[in-house]
Amino acid sequence: MYRHTEIGYSKVSLSKEIGRIQKSLLFDGKIVSEQHHEIAIAFLFALETAMRQGEIWSMKWRDVYLKKRFVRLHETKNGTKRDVPLSTEAVRLLKLLSIDNCKVFTTNQQPSATIFRRCLSLSGIKVLTRSMIQDMRLLHDQQENLMYSTLPVWQVIEIRAL
Repeated sequence: MYRHTEIGYSKVSLSKEIGRIQKSLLFDGKIVSEQHHEIAIAFLFALETAMRQGEIWSMKWRDVYLKKRFVRLHETKNGTKRDVPLSTEAVRLLKLLSIDNCKVFTTNQQPSATIFRRCLSLSGIKVLTRSMIQDMRLLHDQQENLMYSTLPVWQVIEIRAL
């Protein structure tokens, strides 16, 4: 059961759901040896960055700057390019993937979405809806806006890295 708050669902409830999703994709958070693991990383990466599915699945390694901790997106929903800062966890997740390929995520978006929905169903998660994901993105955006409005950029980068 989710406790509805002013900005969506409680963090405790969401973290339980995230753990169940991770378990349903058989991902231990350390080793990537199957397609399911890559899908789990894409999901966790989306939560860390608030990036959209299309942005994540189209990422190329040449646009990922792990040392500088950002990903450059050339095509976004509004048609502009932007840089997305990477948290310590987002960098850790990307480092688990193989850099042998041009694309960061080697699986295709549509089949991966189907597998993800199947795993949700098998794990008994029925309430992970688009609105919940939008709430997670809203929470991320609100935290980011607060930081950007009150702190210098260098401090925002340091805080996001924690």
